[in-house]
Amino acid sequence: VNDSIILVSTIDERIAAGEEIMLAIVAGSQDRLRAVLLTSLTTIGGLTPLLFETSLQAQFLIPMAITMIFGLAFATILVLLVIPALIAIQLDFSNLRQNRRAGAGLRQEKWDAFRAATAREKLLLVLGRLERTIAAIGFWSALVILPFMICVRIFEIVARKVFNYTTSLPQYLEWELFVFLVLLTLGYAYVRGAHVRVDVIRERLGPRARSRIELIGLLLLMLPFTLVVVYYGIPYTIESYQAGEKLALGLGAPGRWLLKAAMPFGLGLFLIAAIIAAVRNLAQRLPKE
Repeated sequence: VNDSIILVSTIDERIAAGEEIMLAIVAGSQDRLRAVLLTSLTTIGGLTPLLFETSLQAQFLIPMAITMIFGLAFATILVLLVIPALIAIQLDFSNLRQNRRAGAGLRQEKWDAFRAATAREKLLLVLGRLERTIAAIGFWSALVILPFMICVRIFEIVARKVFNYTTSLPQYLEWELFVFLVLLTLGYAYVRGAHVRVDVIRERLGPRARSRIELIGLLLLMLPFTLVVVYYGIPYTIESYQAGEKLALGLGAPGRWLLKAAMPFGLGLFLIAAIIAAVRNLAQRLPKE
């Protein structure tokens, strides 16, 4: 607890001094890294000899020492990794609320500016809005699914190693969560340019040649593939819903259709993101009015 308080206060002081949020979090964590590690390691080192004591009195204290050692080790990981991440998330939420409040009064001005814009500018604004929507779906999906996957993995390891309890449910949960994660973040990866490219030729070309390659790949590869998946995925989802197939995430409830619906939905977002990128490239080539 003391380590967390010290770390949070250090980061808050840096932010109050005007330092950028992420730089303050990284620098504050680096400043307190040695103090947190030394505090935890000295306590763990002081309790470790008790584990090798064979006296009768020590048999009552060894369980307490084991609990404190593992508790301190886990708490140290939380302080160094999770606490800074939670601070960043909390500050992002605060900034988001402030931006929404500030933007509420500007909506009419933005609408008036949109109406006065040229056709090309309107098109780019609409495309930007769609990109932000796709990115938000991917971001929030990852924000919810990834911690859930970590918890499921931790549960599986603890149940198997500590309690000698084996079940196939965590594996099914991990598979289903992984499918949801991949499909719902495809559009986000394309919008942010985070998708993997294995192309040694494209990097040597100019912007116009790259945009042409993107357009050709969209028309010849991505568009046919995603249309086929969406066309056959929708009746596949409806059939699963009517059959009442069970979902591991629903603990046996008939919800497997949600997993199958993620396939046409996610690839549909992926296709929309690709079309947006293609239209944006074409719109930027048009002469300004």
